[in-house]
Amino acid sequence: MNRTTALFVALAILLGHALAIHQNLAGEIAPPFDFAYVAFRVARNLVQAGEFGWETGVFGLDSYPSVLWVGVAAIAERLYLPVNQLAQFVGLGCAFACVLVLARFSPERLAGVIAPLLFVFSGGVASAALSGLETSMLALWILIAFLAYERGARGWMTAGLVLATLTRPQGFVFVLLLL
Repeated sequence: MNRTTALFVALAILLGHALAIHQNLAGEIAPPFDFAYVAFRVARNLVQAGEFGWETGVFGLDSYPSVLWVGVAAIAERLYLPVNQLAQFVGLGCAFACVLVLARFSPERLAGVIAPLLFVFSGGVASAALSGLETSMLALWILIAFLAYERGARGWMTAGLVLATLTRPQGFVFVLLLL
């Protein structure tokens, strides 16, 4: 089995694992986790009223810590796309990208697919992929920053860390770690 086949299998496993975990009682894809609706409401208020907050008329940076995820939801809201499905699609896409970035840590060896394969078997990763939350996106930015750090690409590392910090405040911990 070559690397490409192994990575394709890893992506298929992640998709199957995520779909198996994130189901409702009818066996359909479940809606996003409850906490995701905070970002969706803040995004709706941002698009409709031009205010970043839970309630219109009240400044609320404390409403939701992920500026980037509110931005993703606001784009969906502005384009009249279903915010729930778009958030889940972006989360799954970020989880897929994490698998591919993990494979880049050791691109010349077949053993370099061990980390992506272990990654896709994680229940937390599979759950986060379709949760509607920014968890997969944060993991992607951190992986990009670590890969760039390993390769000495300071610009990519900085971009990854900035995006990680915009995704979740915990991204700042990785800024301190890699500086």
